[in-house]
Amino acid sequence: MDSSCIPEYFSFHTSPSPTSMMSTSSPIFGDGGRAAGPVRPAVSEVGRSLSSSSTSSQSSTVRRAASLKRKESALLRGEENNKAKLCSTTAAAATESQTLSAEQPVRGGGSSVNTPPQFKITVTPPTNPIAYAELQKRMNTLPHQLNLIHQKQMLNCETLGVTAISTVEEFEKLLVEESTEKYEVVVVDLRPFNQYNISRVKGALSICVPTTLLKRNSFHMSNIFKTMVKSQEEYLERVLEDEYTNIKFIFYDSSSNKKHCMPHMYQIMKKFQEIGKDYPNKNIELYMLDKGLCLLDGHEELMDTTKFKKPESHEDSSLSAFATFLLPSADPASSFVMSLKKNTCFPDTRGTKLEIPKFENINQFPKWLQPYIRKDGINAIIKNFMNIESLEDARISAIAQRRSSTSSGSPGVQLQGSEYGFKNRYPNILPYEHSRVKLVPSPLSTTTTPNNLFHQPVFFRTPSTSSLSPTSAISASKFGDDYFNANFLSVPQINDAVNYIATQAPLPSTIKDFWKVVWHNKTEVIVSLTSLAENGMKKSDVYWQNSKRIELVSEEDNYMGFKALTLRRIKLTNHGDSRMISQLHFTAWPDFGAVNFKDLLTLTEIKDRVVHDSSAPIVVHCSAGCGRTGVFITVDLIISAFKRYAKEGHDPHRLDVWNSDEDIINFCVQQLRKQRISMVQSVDQFVLCYQAMLQYCVDTPRPESANRRNPSDQIPLND
Repeated sequence: MDSSCIPEYFSFHTSPSPTSMMSTSSPIFGDGGRAAGPVRPAVSEVGRSLSSSSTSSQSSTVRRAASLKRKESALLRGEENNKAKLCSTTAAAATESQTLSAEQPVRGGGSSVNTPPQFKITVTPPTNPIAYAELQKRMNTLPHQLNLIHQKQMLNCETLGVTAISTVEEFEKLLVEESTEKYEVVVVDLRPFNQYNISRVKGALSICVPTTLLKRNSFHMSNIFKTMVKSQEEYLERVLEDEYTNIKFIFYDSSSNKKHCMPHMYQIMKKFQEIGKDYPNKNIELYMLDKGLCLLDGHEELMDTTKFKKPESHEDSSLSAFATFLLPSADPASSFVMSLKKNTCFPDTRGTKLEIPKFENINQFPKWLQPYIRKDGINAIIKNFMNIESLEDARISAIAQRRSSTSSGSPGVQLQGSEYGFKNRYPNILPYEHSRVKLVPSPLSTTTTPNNLFHQPVFFRTPSTSSLSPTSAISASKFGDDYFNANFLSVPQINDAVNYIATQAPLPSTIKDFWKVVWHNKTEVIVSLTSLAENGMKKSDVYWQNSKRIELVSEEDNYMGFKALTLRRIKLTNHGDSRMISQLHFTAWPDFGAVNFKDLLTLTEIKDRVVHDSSAPIVVHCSAGCGRTGVFITVDLIISAFKRYAKEGHDPHRLDVWNSDEDIINFCVQQLRKQRISMVQSVDQFVLCYQAMLQYCVDTPRPESANRRNPSDQIPLND
């Protein structure tokens, strides 16, 4: 073997034949040099010699030794950075030699003429196979030598107009020039917070937002700012609002460069480009650290390793503004709230507007609606929605605290149904227990056959804020499952003559239960506000197909010239009795979005035309039974109150929908959210309610009785 290719810490040389190392005068040999017993070969300092007296054993030994030699030669031809691996592999080869020699007994009397030269292997472990500086240099370049799979996940950010900072000197120059020029340098760390907390650039802000949120067009800079710690958010707002200060943003993550940028960093820098549109008179420049934080390796003077923790005293004014930055709490209540509210993100108010219809006199609008006609009325509406969200978060947190409490039977509002996964379309949309539609046995039933579709269960309603009374007081605990994801809704303070059942779009496992609810509550109108699929995602199942008890009698598309509206007449049969059910299926309303307010008003009018018994609850569903369902119920309920006022005048037991100082929409949504979670789910949907009512008031003459009303006659509100 060529010794030039052997590393300095690995020696490999030949040794004499083991038979030549044995003395014939040794006491272990008998007459004629014949061995009296098996003899082990001599053992070197690390390895052992291999020998055999028989020809077959010698051939086997030669082959195995040659094999070992080939393995060692292949390892020695490897790259320099595989030295450590070479060391461990060769040590294993030495161990194999030891095992082989231990298994091959040597018998005396054999000829040593044909015995091949034996090898002695001495291994000296390297003390430092790769210098630290060289190792660090290679580690710093690793992120830029990714395989093709990772390369495809990288993005080129050259199109974003971002300037790359490729040297530490360039970075320091930007920081130094900050004090001499009229602009602010804002360094932004985009790594996960646990890495940011360990080490970061001095003064760097932290932004860590899931990439799935960043990809949404509706997730703007205002949403990103709300994810930041309060002190950092206030600092950014102050800098942005200062019209005399220009800004240079410097972004970095762990390893991104300009041509190979991680998607998370790319999306955030793309969002920051939008700031320039909001501040046209401000010069905003975007920079990024080439190779990320690796660029500053070894420059400890630029780094901050202070751990964030709550200060013992707030009196120390020298504390950094970020010293009170704490990790999100692992409190079970907050986790429970986040799990239930995961379909919503921070409300984005960019571009949110309230269209004011043309009107002749401000008195065309009710007193409570007039303040929103002003130019800043939209801000008051958004503030109302944020308040409703905060109240619901507090309500759910209180529920979580009771759930995590060791005490049982805790009083108060409860969310139920998490264990019925197969009956919930969405795991985070659960019904409140106090207003839930329950399945209980019917006292009117004459049979208890398990397969009887309608005679086993009946439904009763027990909402604490509703005037609806139960039809049965029999406990369902004796009869098993009484769960159905739906809630009875009523706001008697506005109009106690109309009631609703808000539910999710039926699943294959709940279609039978859905029709049971319709039958036993004598519902004659179903309002469906969702398509079967939206954006490639299933939103509803077909529950009106023909079966033993369900017959689709007719189906009319574009009903009354209203596009995207289908009227279905469905015959529902139970034990010989039949009823006709009308389904209004409106498919032009996107999930989480808003529809044209005129279409919404038209839909409520058509609903009134197909309703014959106004005392029967109307079943309303979208996909989850919250957002679009809540908007329709809110608008329909308030319009019904206006119509009742026009016919009967004001009832002192109800709110005066024309002269009340209380915002009727705000009050209605708050009451609905006490009965079912997330009713009117987004800020756009909340604004849609105001938009629809403004248009309705312009189109509807104000009754004379509303002009003669005494505002002092209205009842006080009881929340």
